Amino acid sequence: GESQAGTGSVGYVVRGARAMCDKTRLVFCTTGVLLRQLQSEKALDCITHIIVDEVHERHLDTDVLLGVLKASLKSTPNLRVVLMSATLDAERFAAYWGKSTPRIHIPGRTFPVSDYMLEDVLYLTGYIPPKKGKKKFGGRGFGGRGPRKSTPWADSEHTDEEDEGENDLDSIATSSTGVSGGTNPQSHSLPIEELVKRVDESNVDYDMLGRLVKQLILDKETGSIGSILVF
Repeated sequence: GESQAGTGSVGYVVRGARAMCDKTRLVFCTTGVLLRQLQSEKALDCITHIIVDEVHERHLDTDVLLGVLKASLKSTPNLRVVLMSATLDAERFAAYWGKSTPRIHIPGRTFPVSDYMLEDVLYLTGYIPPKKGKKKFGGRGFGGRGPRKSTPWADSEHTDEEDEGENDLDSIATSSTGVSGGTNPQSHSLPIEELVKRVDESNVDYDMLGRLVKQLILDKETGSIGSILVF
């Protein structure tokens, strides 16, 4: 109910930003910030509880933090450490912290998850990534009409005809064969392995994302169910 973080009992500390005051009792911070705080010998004197969320996400900071906290419990018996995750192996973590470690399970809804790799996306959408280092001209091409202004997300290889009908979802749906709502998955002139090598993992290919979203929307079985989250 506080109007502004850092002016009352709740605050936060992230890299380059800090919102706290003398009244602050609950602080949200990143793993890196907490590790730097724990480098001080008296860092835990004013802390009673440490809650670490998403501990199943294994990366260096989290692994080091768990090791530091486990060692700190021996010298700070009043400290309470709470580990949270929706998918962690509770038995494995309990074995690391000690057999007497209490566990709390909160039941909730789970949904089936299917994994699709880059190869699957290229196959389903018929998308052809551009050759690395090659820039794509506008969909109107040349021939007296001039190039379209290049944009960061306009970097795939496709013809003028594809561009002219790119915004027409109905035309895409009716031209599809084999996969509902998308480009014919058999239309690739290059092996999937070669197309995968073309993908530049250092940049976000918005054309490929756009075609994948179209594919999901136009799918006859799932297109009208649920929502799409891109992050």
